[in-house]
Parts: sequence; structure tokens; C-alpha cells
Amino acid sequence: MMEMNKEMEIIEVDKKWKETIVIALDNCYGDYTCKPFLDTIWSISQHAFDMPREVQVIIDSNGNAFSSVGTPGFVSFEGQEDELTKGERLTLPMKCWIHTHPFGEAYFSGTDQKTINTWRMFLEDAIVIGFMQTARVNIKEGYTQITHYGHLGDEEE
Repeated sequence: MMEMNKEMEIIEVDKKWKETIVIALDNCYGDYTCKPFLDTIWSISQHAFDMPREVQVIIDSNGNAFSSVGTPGFVSFEGQEDELTKGERLTLPMKCWIHTHPFGEAYFSGTDQKTINTWRMFLEDAIVIGFMQTARVNIKEGYTQITHYGHLGDEEE
């Protein structure tokens, strides 16, 4: 008998995490690059489950948010496909694909790059959220951006 990997069994500590994401996007008037929205996704990836986990959010062409959760190192919609078909259905093109790296830096891994290349024709923007940083690839306008966050007075001496 095969043992179930603890990372695969998702225990929700906050049952309203998806609703919280939608509210945060609404509070930012649909601007998916808004720092409070991205901070909400990061916080959820850190605290809404039994352990820090990758969380992804897709913003579709109508501005709707579709979310899923994965392991600490990988996220997909596998096993959570109903998120894409219940209620409002996801419509292409996707405005943005956002996901977290809960134990690492904000960078586009090889898997992330393959995902972007697969969806390039239907994806305008992609954001990775790490601890106090984001990385962004704007496919539609053709630029990349890395942002590091801190507080005044936090400089190293």
C-alpha cells in the first residue's frame, strides 16, 4: 500500500481563502498588480493551510479570479478543475497568472517558464510572489520587472 504524501493532503485552516482573494481584487478595483492584492495572496499561501503552500490565481479576460492551491513546491488545477467551470467560466485570454513561491524567491522557475510558453498566445501577464518581492513578465507589452519590498530603516549597515 502506498503512503499518501502529507504535502498532497491539503488541510484548509481558512475555509474562505478564495473569497478573500476575490474581495482583495475588488478592493484594488480589479488591478491585479496592486500590492495589497498581491500581499493577500502571499499571506494566504503562508497561513490559510496546514503548511505554507503554493497558491495560484488566474485573472481571466473578464477580470474574474480563479484560484487553486498545491504543495509547497508546485501548484496546478489538477483535482480542482471545478474552480474553472463552476459559476463564471474562465474566459481567454488570461489577463494574468499569479502564483507564490512560499519558501523562496520570486523568480520564474523552469516549470514556470514552460507554463508561460505553453499559454503565451492566451496570457498577457505573469507574476511570481516570494518573500518581500515579486517578479513579473508582461508578455503583451514585452518587459520583465523584479520588485523588492522593504521598510524605511531596514537597510543593512
